[in-house]
Amino acid sequence: MRTSFLHASINPLSTANSRWSAAAVGFNIGETLADQGRYDDAEPIVRESMTVWKEDGALSDGAEASSLLGRILAHLGRFDEAEPLLTEALTQF
Repeated sequence: MRTSFLHASINPLSTANSRWSAAAVGFNIGETLADQGRYDDAEPIVRESMTVWKEDGALSDGAEASSLLGRILAHLGRFDEAEPLLTEALTQF
């Protein structure tokens, strides 16, 4: 897998007490996977980034992750889960 080196970079960032940086790397991985149509792989990674950013109060980053996660879920046909995330993201932008 071409993104395996990116996955490996998340752990050192997490242990270096840089949750935001780890979330940013994870988001980029998730976005790349989604662009490749690998929605099942992208979902948990983007969800974790969204959670970190929301817990840290990074509203614009959290909204961006909510938007991407909502689109991923919509592609997976999980519209009931996607709609509140997309609505939430819309209110932040």
